[in-house]
Amino acid sequence: MANELIKEVVCPKCGETQEHKTFSQIYTAKNAVVKQKILKEEFFNWTCPKCGYFADMTYPCLFIDIKFKYALLFLPVGN
Repeated sequence: MANELIKEVVCPKCGETQEHKTFSQIYTAKNAVVKQKILKEEFFNWTCPKCGYFADMTYPCLFIDIKFKYALLFLPVGN
């Protein structure tokens, strides 16, 4: 994966602050685990390790699969 960014996330349930990794570009052919999470729609899932609160942490990113020669630009809309 490339372009790793670390952001602080505050859990809306318990207030715990923690670091969360995000990526602007993801090379899926290099990481089978990430590719499976994307296909299962689990890549953006986030669970607070302190209280178990679950959230969908979507953000814009580019998925690239060199092996199958495709790229997918993900741009979530709404709040």
